[in-house]
Amino acid sequence: MSDAPDWGVLAVTDIVDSTALGERWAADQPSSLWRAHDEAARRLIHAHQGLEIGRSDGMLALFPTVPQALGFVAAYHARLRELAPPMRARAGVHAGAVQLRHNRPEDIAAGATPFELDGPVLPVAVRIAALAHARQTLLSAAVAVRIDHGEIRTLSHGHWRLKGVAEPVELFEALPPGGSPRAPRLGEKAHRVLRQGGAWIAAAQAGRKLPAERASFVGDAATLTRVGELFDAGARVVTLTGPGGIGKTRAALRFVHHAAAGFAAGAWFCDLAGARDEATVLHAVGAALDVPLGTRGAAARLAAAIRGRGRGLIVLDNAERCVSALASQLARWLAAAPDACFLVTSRARLDLPEERVAPVPPLPRDDAVALFVERARAAGVDLVEAERAELPALVDLLDGLPLAIEMAAARSRLLPPSAMRSRIHDRLLFLARARPAPNDRQASLRAVLDSSWELLTDAEQCTLSQVSVFEGGFTLESAERVVEPGASGAAPWVGDCLQALLDHSLLVDQGAGRLGMLQTVHDHAVERLAASGEAAPTRRRHWRYFARLPEAAVEQPGFADLDNVVAACVRAADAGDAPAAAGALVLAGEALLRRGPVERLLTLARRVDSLPEMPSAARADVLRVLGNALYPVGQPREAAAAYERGLALARQAGDADRCARLGCALALLLTHGGDLDAAAGLLDEAQAKARAAADPLRLCAVLNAQGSLALAQQRPDDAERLFEQALPLARRAASRRWEGGLLGNLGAALYAQGRREPARTRFQASLAAARDVGDRQWAANASCNLGLLQIETGETEQALASLHDALATAREIGLTPLEATASCNLGLLRLQTGDAHAALADLDHAARLARQLADEALAAQCERARSRALSARGQHTEAIHAAEQARALAQHAGDQAEAIRACLQAADAADGAEDKRAAVAWLAEAQRLGAAAPDGVALLVADELAAAARRISSRR
Repeated sequence: MSDAPDWGVLAVTDIVDSTALGERWAADQPSSLWRAHDEAARRLIHAHQGLEIGRSDGMLALFPTVPQALGFVAAYHARLRELAPPMRARAGVHAGAVQLRHNRPEDIAAGATPFELDGPVLPVAVRIAALAHARQTLLSAAVAVRIDHGEIRTLSHGHWRLKGVAEPVELFEALPPGGSPRAPRLGEKAHRVLRQGGAWIAAAQAGRKLPAERASFVGDAATLTRVGELFDAGARVVTLTGPGGIGKTRAALRFVHHAAAGFAAGAWFCDLAGARDEATVLHAVGAALDVPLGTRGAAARLAAAIRGRGRGLIVLDNAERCVSALASQLARWLAAAPDACFLVTSRARLDLPEERVAPVPPLPRDDAVALFVERARAAGVDLVEAERAELPALVDLLDGLPLAIEMAAARSRLLPPSAMRSRIHDRLLFLARARPAPNDRQASLRAVLDSSWELLTDAEQCTLSQVSVFEGGFTLESAERVVEPGASGAAPWVGDCLQALLDHSLLVDQGAGRLGMLQTVHDHAVERLAASGEAAPTRRRHWRYFARLPEAAVEQPGFADLDNVVAACVRAADAGDAPAAAGALVLAGEALLRRGPVERLLTLARRVDSLPEMPSAARADVLRVLGNALYPVGQPREAAAAYERGLALARQAGDADRCARLGCALALLLTHGGDLDAAAGLLDEAQAKARAAADPLRLCAVLNAQGSLALAQQRPDDAERLFEQALPLARRAASRRWEGGLLGNLGAALYAQGRREPARTRFQASLAAARDVGDRQWAANASCNLGLLQIETGETEQALASLHDALATAREIGLTPLEATASCNLGLLRLQTGDAHAALADLDHAARLARQLADEALAAQCERARSRALSARGQHTEAIHAAEQARALAQHAGDQAEAIRACLQAADAADGAEDKRAAVAWLAEAQRLGAAAPDGVALLVADELAAAARRISSRR
């Protein structure tokens, strides 16, 4: 036999009553008898060409063929009769794919068997053997189909569910000549099953009806798997929880029809929708189990009946209205019937020690879409491809609730999915059945949610309605500040109410200490809040709480309250509460500039700026946020005007902190626009104000702006020094965001000095920090800078990935300056790879955006790169013109190095056009500018000037 056969037959034998026999034998008899057993068994295994795999109270042997295995088992039974005293054994034989491996000699010396058998054959064979009676041999179907029935008679005993085996196994008995068949033994680990209605059921279930599934099941299989795992692990009570319409009953029916074959006594289904107390619970369960209870001793009689059913599954559906009564009775049943198991569906958990909870989640999007398509087809509508494309967004709006999806799909004959999306704003009205069936408990989502509402106490109802003012979730802390669940003297703690709402599946645990609501539950709670008359004061508490959050809160990684801050800003503005609207806007500005979209921030800022009678300090803050939003969307002049208005207000009020912030913002804008002297003056003032404000982050911002100005002035060494001075301030203030931004700017200063590897390290550190704090803007900036460096070091694929990331983020957030820079860098990459046509398209786009931003330095770089692309395409005249424009823009921006490079590019373009005189003239102009430039600039371009001179002179 091969050491690793692909297929084998395993025979498992087990001595019956070996423990009892040992107790009756003399002291020295067991050893000699087991020795005789083992010697005889091993001779028989060898005689039938088998291998001994192991032994316990019997033998495990592997054979190449079915006849050899069955020959061994028959001879083994006969030999045991001849022993003194005789022994009896049960045997099981199974066949399939096996993996046989030798153990190492040292392992064998330590007590291991010579062989190990891997694969599913062994556990199945052991389970089969355990079902046999004494001197009986049971076979799997894989063995029975390979038997020559002229020699051995077999009889099928049907299919059996074996614990730990996924699919039922058909069992056969190998009958000796003249032998009578015996049904396999019943046990805890196996029972007989039947195929009925496309599913396996316990044989005991035959003739007992369960409610049919209403339609084909589309749902989350993971939930059903989890239920099965809990029962397999020994759970006695499993409760499926979730809000109304989530599909708890559907999931329970699916489980009972397709998995309850694992319960030997079968399953019973009981609807508790009408039960309210212990008496009605007993009546409903007794009726479902067909147990007459009478008037006296009903509880004891039902407990005894459940005990008498053995290992069965009782499904208790819709338990939310009788949770306390059911929990009381379940405690009795669990004690009285140790083999019984219970599957409960409820919007609230039972809080029993034995209970294991399996929340039913909303449908995953793909399953939700499949459910909609199927139910629409059942309504007579086959959706065309264009309408199917609308479904992912539609099912998201429906929260993935099966009930909501089914109701919407039923309206497909009237409205296509695209029209449904536009009408879904009133879900509770839209998702109602026009003609509900009699006794339909779920005629509409409103009815389902109304029934959940009625189960709550007054304080819980008050809490649920008031938390509907939150957007995107909330924390316990914020709920404590916003929610007032009753009169202050008698009001319970908000936390207790929230826990109760969680237990009723009306709130969702979002993780990280945050709670939320499904949108359908939220809509219902909003209606209840409006009806209570508490909407206005609750919203006021909400906006005042979020307007007063410290800016440092936005700095924290994972800040999750952006939607709440935006809602607070809108509500305060609508109510004319200008100071609160301004406070919320500042927070929204910090978050939206990092995550986008900036257009959303611009809309908010304009709305708040329109409010009258705003205090000067608040107005200055609003104007700073307005300017921060205007520049990224390509409105630099309007941004400058906003900053100037805000700075004037701050100066008038003598507010050093606001002067520093507005001065830095305006200086950075002027730096990009090339007005470097004005920027320098503003930063001198801002530095003095920042020192007066004694805020390390303000001074950090000023040093950062001064570093950016130094870079624009071609003083990269000074820029490096300034960024290095700012870094400790950011770290002292524990601002990971500012630390990341400064590392990126420091990388730019090092790159400008030609120090590529140190620059790479800073760019990578900046990217990591920005991602840590969720700052998408600065992460994209770092990717863009890293992409430029990768272009120069020939890392083409890495550069393409970095620039695509930066460009995608810039467009998604709405950052025009970053889009312009990333497009310019992408054009440079296309040039390097020889795709001048694609490069020109990217560079044209970048140049247009740079001009829109009045960023003459960037526009100059774009025009110079355009000149290179035009030359590569043979358009030399256009290339010379682009280089001339680059020189003019650079000179106006005060960027002498870029002006020199533009002249060198014009010389190359003229040389390509074979206009040697023009080429020499442009080279001379570049040399003249270089001679007049400061030492730092001259040193920066010296190598480029020398190389151009050699290149042009060699062609003369």
